[in-house]
Amino acid sequence: MGADISTDPAARSGRFDPVTDDPRQWRAVFEAVAAHSRDAVVVTAVRGDDPVERIQFVNQAFVDLTGYGIDEACGAPADLLGGDTAWSAIASEIELRAPHTTELTLVHKNGSPFVTRAVLERMLDVSDPEGPITWHIATYQGYADVTAAMQAASSREEWAQAVVSAVSDIILVTDEATKILWVSPSVARLGYEPDALVGTTGMDLVHPDDVEAAVETFSRVITNEFDFVASVYRIRDATGAWRYLSLNGANQLENSAIGGIILSATDVTERTLVEAGYRARERWAHALVQGGSDLVLVTDRAGVLTYASPAVSRILGYEPEEVIGRSPADVLDPDDVDEATRVVALAGSGSDGGQSHEFRVRHRNGSWRILNAVMTDMHDDPAVGGLVINVRDVTSRRVVEDLLSEQADLLEAIARGAPLEVTLQKITQMIEHVIDGASCAIGILDPDGAIRVRAAASLPRQIVSLLDALPPDSDAGVELRRSAGEAITYVLDSASPLGSPDLFVAHGYTLCRKAPVLAPGSGELLGSLSVFHPLDTRLSKLEADLLDRALNMAAIAIERRRFESTLEYQALYDPLTGLPNRTLLHSRIQDALTRSSRLETGVAVLFIDLDRFKVINDSVGHALGDQLLREVTSRFQLPLRPGDTLGRFGGDEFMVVCSRITDEEAAADAARRFMEQLREPVRIDESEIFVTASIGIAFADDDSISTESLVRNADVAMYRAKDQGRDQYVVFQQKLDQQAVEQLAMEQAIRQAIEREEFELFFQPVVRLADGAMTHVEALVRWERPGHGMVFPNDFIPLAEETGLIVPMGWWILEEACRRAASWPDLPGGELVEVAVNLSAKQLASPDLLPTVEAVLKRTGVSADRLCFEVTESALVRDVDQAKEALLAIKSLGVKVAIDDFGTGYASLDYVRHFSMADYLKIDRSFVEGVEKEGSQEAAIVTAAIALARSLNLTVIAEGVETLFQMEALRDLECELAQGYLFSRPVPVDVAMELLAGG
Repeated sequence: MGADISTDPAARSGRFDPVTDDPRQWRAVFEAVAAHSRDAVVVTAVRGDDPVERIQFVNQAFVDLTGYGIDEACGAPADLLGGDTAWSAIASEIELRAPHTTELTLVHKNGSPFVTRAVLERMLDVSDPEGPITWHIATYQGYADVTAAMQAASSREEWAQAVVSAVSDIILVTDEATKILWVSPSVARLGYEPDALVGTTGMDLVHPDDVEAAVETFSRVITNEFDFVASVYRIRDATGAWRYLSLNGANQLENSAIGGIILSATDVTERTLVEAGYRARERWAHALVQGGSDLVLVTDRAGVLTYASPAVSRILGYEPEEVIGRSPADVLDPDDVDEATRVVALAGSGSDGGQSHEFRVRHRNGSWRILNAVMTDMHDDPAVGGLVINVRDVTSRRVVEDLLSEQADLLEAIARGAPLEVTLQKITQMIEHVIDGASCAIGILDPDGAIRVRAAASLPRQIVSLLDALPPDSDAGVELRRSAGEAITYVLDSASPLGSPDLFVAHGYTLCRKAPVLAPGSGELLGSLSVFHPLDTRLSKLEADLLDRALNMAAIAIERRRFESTLEYQALYDPLTGLPNRTLLHSRIQDALTRSSRLETGVAVLFIDLDRFKVINDSVGHALGDQLLREVTSRFQLPLRPGDTLGRFGGDEFMVVCSRITDEEAAADAARRFMEQLREPVRIDESEIFVTASIGIAFADDDSISTESLVRNADVAMYRAKDQGRDQYVVFQQKLDQQAVEQLAMEQAIRQAIEREEFELFFQPVVRLADGAMTHVEALVRWERPGHGMVFPNDFIPLAEETGLIVPMGWWILEEACRRAASWPDLPGGELVEVAVNLSAKQLASPDLLPTVEAVLKRTGVSADRLCFEVTESALVRDVDQAKEALLAIKSLGVKVAIDDFGTGYASLDYVRHFSMADYLKIDRSFVEGVEKEGSQEAAIVTAAIALARSLNLTVIAEGVETLFQMEALRDLECELAQGYLFSRPVPVDVAMELLAGG
C-alpha cells in the first residue's frame, strides 16, 4: 500500500513541505513506485541549494518493515534509513538510470538493527526555477540475513507463521468455488477477523461491476491456463467501503499440502486514486491544449517546432503537421525576427521572467496577425524537452485599440479645429487600415446638390473625377440608409449608377458600399462615404461598427466646420446686408495700407452716414427701414472698383475702403459716385423715400498712419459734413479737425480707463456748522491718465455724459464708494458715516438703476441708510415724472437723496416741490461766494432756499465754503451743513479715514 500523497500541494501541506508541486515529476514517482509495488519503497529528493536529502514518499510495505509511520517518514532526512550515512554516500555517487544494489543496515523504530538487500536508483534530474532537484528511489527486497530470525523460531512452522504475520499483503486460500479456506491475519487491514471470513464466498466481496471479470480470470486459473498477476478489483471492507486490491493468484489445487487457490492481495487504493486523479488531470490538460483557443508550440534547442496544438489551424490557417519541423521565423515579419531571436535567448537562459511579447506573424492567406507569446524553458524536463510557447491571437484587440486611439486623435483634431480635409483624410485612412484591400472616399454636399469628393486616401484620381462628375440625382430612387450595415451596395457592373464598369475593373474593384453622412439630430444630408472593395464579401461586425463610427465622426467634423463657417460669417459680416462688418473692415484697411506702402499707392476710407435716417426709420417703421438699408447696399455696390470693399460700420453708417487710389481728389470722385446713387428716390411699399448721405474722407499715402487713426479721421470729417448742412462730402484736414480728433481720442481713453479701472475715488467731508463735527463724505472721481497726468473732472465728465460712458463709470463709482465705506469706523459719538455718490441723468433714466443699487448694497454689506444719491437739478427737470418715479424707487430701499446744485436749474422753486421726498438740498457754490455780504442777492437767495428746505423738511448743505466769513454767515442763517476747502479738499481714502477718526 502507498502513502496518501496527492499531486495537489494543499493535500500534503499538513504533513510536510514537498520539494515540488509539479504533477509531471510526481507522475514519474508513482510510475516508479508502481513498478516495485510489492517491495518496501522509499522516494527521496534533494535540491541543489539544500545539502539534506529528504524523504518524499514511502509505501505501506516500508511502514511494515521499519515500524515508522508514513507521517514520520515523509519529510524526514534520508539518513532515517540507516544508523549511519552509508546510504547518503552511495546515493550521491549513483549515475542517472544506473541502479545500484547493496546491503544496508536499517534500524527499526524499536531500535533493533537489521540487514536488507537494497536497490538504489537515481531516477530524475529536474531543472526548477528555485534550483535543480535530484530524485532517488530505494527498494528493500526482504531480509538479506534471516539467520537470527530462523533461530528465534522454535520450528519452521512457527517461522513461516511469523513470516506470514509480518507480511503486509493479505493471503487467502480458496477452493474452486472461491470459498475461503484460510486467510492471513493481515486481513484485519480490511476490518475483518480471519475466522469470520473462513467458510464465506470470496466472490461476494467483489464489486458487482468487477464480478464478471474476476470470475473469468479465476476460471482460467482453475483450468491452469495462466497465473494471474496484479489484477486490480474493488473489494468491500468491513465498513462497506470499496477498496482497490491488486490480486496475484496461483493454482495449488493439486498440492496436497495446500489443496486450493492461493491469492495474494495488496491494498492499492491510495495509489489507484492518486493515479486516477492524475490521469483525470492529464486528460483535462490534454483537452485544454487540444481544444483551447490559445496556441501551444514546442521547439527544440535548434528552434525547430516539435509540437503544435490544433489551434494553429484557427489562428494561422495551417494544420499542425504542416508546421512541425519548421522554424517559427519562417512566418514572422522580417522586422520582428531579431527581437524574437533575442527573446528566445533570454527565455533559454531563464532571464525572460515569463514576460509576454507581441510579434507579427503571416497567416496562410497572406494577411498579418498580431500574436502575444509567453515562453517557458522546459528543455530539462524529460516529459517536454523543449521551449514551450503559449500564443494568443490579439489582432482584433490591437485593431480595436488602434481604432480607439485613432478615433481619439480624430476627435481631438476636430476639437482643435484641424482643417476639414485633413480630418476626413484621416478617417478614410483609418477605414483602409482595417478593411483589407478597401479604398475609401468621403464627399461633401455642395450648394448645387451634388456631392464632391473632399478626401480619398488611395482611390485612383480617375475614379475620384468620375465621382465628382456624377449628377446630383445619381442616387435617385434608392433609399439612403443610416448605418454602414445597411449601406447602399453597388455591384460595379454596367447596371451600376456609378457607371464606367471597365474603369473599376481595371483598378480591381468589384463592389462599392455607399452610406450617407447625416447631421446628428436633424438627419440633414451632409455628404456620403463610399468604400470600394476588391471582393464581394460581407462586412464583419468590427468593420460595420468602424464604418458607423466613421460616419459619425465625418458628420461631427463637417458639422463643426459648417458651424465655424457660420461663426466666422457672423463675426465678420453684417447679418442684415451681408456686407463686411466693422471687424473685417479694419482688417481690409490694414491690408490696403500694407499693400500701399509696397506698391507706392494711396488708401482712402469713405465714412458714409445716411442723413436723418432715424427720422425716416421712426416714420416708416423698422421693417421698412431695414429694406431701405438693403436697397442702399445694392446701390452702393454699383460704383465699387475691383479691389474696393464696401461694409456696414453700424446702424446707418457705411464704409468704403478704396485701395490703390492716387490722391484725395480721386477719393472725392469716388465719394461723388456714391452720392449719385442716392439721387433717385427709394421705392418701398409703393412709397418713395428720398435719402441723402454725408461722407467723410480720410486719405493715406503710406502705412505710417494706423487703421484706427484713419477710421477716426474719416469719422471726424463725416461729422463736419453734417455740421455744414449734410448731403455732401468733406475731406479730413488735420488742422481743422484736430479738436474733434482729440475729443475722439479722449472718448477712447475714457473707455479704456473704465475697462482698466484707472479711476480713483477721493472723498470730501461734510461738516455740521453747529459744532464742526463731520457727518458724511461725498465720493468724487479722479483720473490719473497714463502719459498725461491728472485729468480734471470738468475735462472728462461732460464727455462721459455725452457719450453715455457716464453710466458704467457711475456704477463703478457706486460699487467702489460702498466697498470703501463698509470698512470705515463709526464717528466719535457712535454716529454712522454716510457716503454721497453723484447720480447722472442717464443713470437716473436707466432701467438697471434699482437692481444695480440692490446688488451693490448686498455685495458690499453697506446699510441703505448710509448711502445718499446726489442728483443735479438739471437731471431732474428733463423728465420730472420719470425722475420722481426713479427716486421714489430707490428711497423705498432706505437710500437717501440730495438735490444737488440747487438754484442753477430752470424754475427751481417750482420744480423742487415735486421732489419733497429728498433728504438734502445742496445750495450751489455760486450763491455761497457772496453770502457773507450783508444785503447781497446771494444772501437773499440762500435765505429763501433755507426757508424753502425747512418747509419741505429738507436739510440744507452749502457747497464751496472757503472762508470763515462764509461759514459765519451761513451759521447765522441757520444753515445746518457745509462742505468746501475751508474744511477739507477732496482727499484719498486713507486721509479721509484719518479725518473721520479725528472728528
